[in-house]
Amino acid sequence: AQDYYNFTNTTRTYTDLSNATSMNNGIVWDWDDFGPVTTPFPVYVFGQNYDSFTFDDDYFFFENSTSNSTSFFFPVTAYIMDRNFSFVGASLTPISYKIEGATGSRVLKLEVKNAGLEMEADVSSTSTLFLNFQIWFYEADKSIEYHYGNHNITNINMLNDMGMSAIYL
Repeated sequence: AQDYYNFTNTTRTYTDLSNATSMNNGIVWDWDDFGPVTTPFPVYVFGQNYDSFTFDDDYFFFENSTSNSTSFFFPVTAYIMDRNFSFVGASLTPISYKIEGATGSRVLKLEVKNAGLEMEADVSSTSTLFLNFQIWFYEADKSIEYHYGNHNITNINMLNDMGMSAIYL
């Protein structure tokens, strides 16, 4: 049974997903959800398997349709939104996923690209701050990776109204 995870930290080049499947399909979003999407293989978290995932407002979550159990993934506790603060036209912040690899060694990759911050929208109605992240789920060993891309956030208070940030699984 998978009842614990070993944490490791590595540094490597972050690469945006290419040819990924869009979840928001160009729709500008904030407080919206997209999904559920059926997983290509059972995703395991602490021994529980999940068969679908959804993006909901600020995070991804996985569900088991039989047991109605869920697991939430917060790569950063930020209140994020589409960088198109005007809500006119197309999204500037794609939410997408990609499946890579052969059966038995597939990787499900989830991505939020170029996310804006709700705190910035509330404070200044501008869209200058951004962040990028991915979550990877491995079929073979059931490991999970958080990948962090470029960002320009220098003030932690812009992430949320709690004045702090954390990573949650």
